[in-house]
Amino acid sequence: MARTLIGKLTTTRAGAEPAMTNVDATASPDGMYFPWTPTARLLVKTGGTATNVTIDVATQVDGLDVTDRVVAVAATTPVGEFIGPFGPEYKHADGNVRVNFSSATNATCCIID
Repeated sequence: MARTLIGKLTTTRAGAEPAMTNVDATASPDGMYFPWTPTARLLVKTGGTATNVTIDVATQVDGLDVTDRVVAVAATTPVGEFIGPFGPEYKHADGNVRVNFSSATNATCCIID
């Protein structure tokens, strides 16, 4: 199944309310993605169920695989957990960063750039 695009919020001086994307059951095993930029941050909120967010590393160092980045997000995060920025090592050949969630229950996310 295809990955799901994570919605993006571009902030301005006037401010902006994040438009959160639901992490649904189909996105949980297959993952989500967003276009790589050097300033993008991933905001993850949960509503009662903890989740591990895994960001795929796209490159090798000296021919060796690098361990993917895993961030634990607590069961209740009123403000949310900010993850990033993401260096070029997270940018896959298609120009995207790939994100996986261990649980989709009551989880939402968005990209702030």
